Amino acid sequence: MVFLDVGGEWCTWCHVFDHFISSHPEVQKVLAERYILVKVNYSPQQRNEPLLSRFPKATGYPHFYLLDASGKLLASQASGELETGNNYDEAKVLTFLRRHSEGL
Repeated sequence: MVFLDVGGEWCTWCHVFDHFISSHPEVQKVLAERYILVKVNYSPQQRNEPLLSRFPKATGYPHFYLLDASGKLLASQASGELETGNNYDEAKVLTFLRRHSEGL
């Protein structure tokens, strides 16, 4: 499966998510075992419309899309729903990742 992580260098929460992944071994494990992680740049200068126009509009950044092996959209996730306080919530992130990859 494919995990599209849409954001950019300008995005504070994108950096928070990168740090979150690197500091949570169980999240790293689930991502490595079940997903190919693809970072997609989105900025005023580069909106990546040919790719992103295929999916529901992001409501904020980062925004996550999960795709099956054929590129079919399985989930569109606002990252704010996975936050607690000033970081991401490990249980929420793992629930999201596992819910869409059960049986793999």
